[in-house]
Amino acid sequence: MSLGTFYCHGLPGWPGEIELAGHRPKGWACADLLGCDPGDPIGDLLNRFDAQCATSGLMRVTGFSLGAMAALHLAARRPDMVTDLHLIAPAAPLTLGQFLPDMAGAQVFRVARSSAARLRFLLSMQAAATRVAPGIVLRAMISTAQPAERALFRNDPARRIVTRGLRQALTQRAAYAAWLRLYVSDWRPILRDVQCRIEIRQGTEDAWVPPAMAHALLDALPNAGLTEMPGLGHYGALQAHLADAE
Repeated sequence: MSLGTFYCHGLPGWPGEIELAGHRPKGWACADLLGCDPGDPIGDLLNRFDAQCATSGLMRVTGFSLGAMAALHLAARRPDMVTDLHLIAPAAPLTLGQFLPDMAGAQVFRVARSSAARLRFLLSMQAAATRVAPGIVLRAMISTAQPAERALFRNDPARRIVTRGLRQALTQRAAYAAWLRLYVSDWRPILRDVQCRIEIRQGTEDAWVPPAMAHALLDALPNAGLTEMPGLGHYGALQAHLADAE
């Protein structure tokens, strides 16, 4: 029996992004991070993971972008249930380095650090803009992307998948805000509790998450390896990883 994979999607994002390579990998279960309790997103995620393991047994955990934070929490809190981690274009703790100026979501993260009320207001404005002009919002998202990443978004299925993820996050804003507030906190201490084998995969042309974050995680995690993916951006790295999955 092959090992199952528990996938933690990006934020913004949604479980359906695992079809970015044109198929749904076999044996993958997807965490709906935006369906977690905003009052305790990690606790709710742990309960969902426990329920999945009760059915599937030990699992590999894969986290993409900000979903890497959720994946690392699972590995730290459930060491006997996680066989290994795959982190794709992972967003590292902001306290590991001076990354924020190079991140595509810098404004959102700064607001999340400063005030929960201001974050709620910002997300409400983004939700309104997405309802009125989703195409313009998506174009703004990819405006800083490298050519290979922009080419990916000329593909209609990929564009629909990413747009759906943005809409999901801005519809389920309470959970989205809770994860953002957790992300901008200092969650470095959990890294030392992750003892399983870790594979980090990072596109060299990532304009959303600076590649320096992958190197910082490589240094901070005890059993990590890094595979750099030349010429690939943020979603391109995820697509390539999914294409390799069964």
